[in-house]
Amino acid sequence: MADDYVRATCHACEGEGCSYCDRRGWIEVRPPATACPRCEGECCIYCGYTGWAGLRPKYDDETGTAGSCHAP
Repeated sequence: MADDYVRATCHACEGEGCSYCDRRGWIEVRPPATACPRCEGECCIYCGYTGWAGLRPKYDDETGTAGSCHAP
C-alpha cells in the first residue's frame, strides 16, 4: 500500500517542517501529485494546509489495519 503514494514538499513550510506535515517537510499524496483545486496550492482547510490534493489519511499505515479493532 505504501507504493500508492508519492512524497511532495509541504507548501505550508516549503520543506522546513511544520505541524501540518508532522515536522517532516513532506507529505504523501496519491500520484500524480496535484495542487489542491480549491486553493490552487496556497493552503486551506480542505488540503490540511499542505497545498496538495489526495493526501494520505493521517492514521493510514502500510498494513491497512489503521483504526481497526481487529488488527492481527
